[in-house]
Formats: sequence, structure tokens, C-alpha cells
Amino acid sequence: MPELRFPSTAVWAEFELETDLISPARIRLLVKPCFKRDVARSTYTGLKLRGEKSADDLFGTFERTAAQASKLVQDWDLTQDGEPVPCSDENKKLFLEPLLWENVVPEPEPAESKETIELGGDEPPAKPRKKNLWLFGAITDFACKTENFLKN
Repeated sequence: MPELRFPSTAVWAEFELETDLISPARIRLLVKPCFKRDVARSTYTGLKLRGEKSADDLFGTFERTAAQASKLVQDWDLTQDGEPVPCSDENKKLFLEPLLWENVVPEPEPAESKETIELGGDEPPAKPRKKNLWLFGAITDFACKTENFLKN
């Protein structure tokens, strides 16, 4: 019989950003899980299904995805003048929303195992990942990966 494994309520995730808005440019966020259905609903609501997409449609999609990512954040480690900044809706608008549009430093991807076998040695060094993500995309990706929230 299938064993039910349901995600925990929220977990801490750390993201390194390419930004001057925070120092150091690393942020820890308490992120709750999100099901792909919820991302699709928030992302594609209001899009035209026929015809060509305009830049406004694309930007609207990004804005909706960023708003969804903001809702997934339950807490953070942001401080101002050494004092913790509460993770409120008002503070999200002031501090998190600008950060959502900053690039995340790509994580290295593991080298292909085929190369390792052919070389007959240790694993070659990791290659930088080419996928560029804004923080809102990285949060959404993290929140949709159920394995990030399973306690098993």
C-alpha cells in the first residue's frame, strides 16, 4: 500500500544573491511548500490563450509569480541597524519585493558521470550552472520540490 508522506509546514532555505541591496548578499527565508497547481493558477490567471503574447502579458506573469513567492515566505533573517526586521506584509513590500527581482548566484551542477568513467579517476570539478533565476523563481522552485519538506 502507498505510504502517505506529506510535507512539513515550512523549512529554512538559503539563497545567495547578486545584489548590493543586502550585505552580505545571502538571505535565509522560511518557505512554506507550494503545489504546482497553485503556481500555475497564480501564474497563468489573466493570460490570453490565443494570439501572440505581449511584453505586458509576460511581465504580468512575472509579477504574479513574484507575488506568489512573497506569500510563500513566512520569516527571514533580515536586520536593519542590527535589529531584526519583522516579516510582516508591510515589510515584505518594503524589503522583500525589491530582492525578489535580484539574480540568485547559480549553484554548481555536478559534472557528468560519463566523463568520470572515461577519465577513470575522481570526479572532475563542478561546472557552474547556466540557469539564471530571479529570487522569486528560486523561491518558487524550492517550494514546489516536495523533497525539501519531507521529514522522512
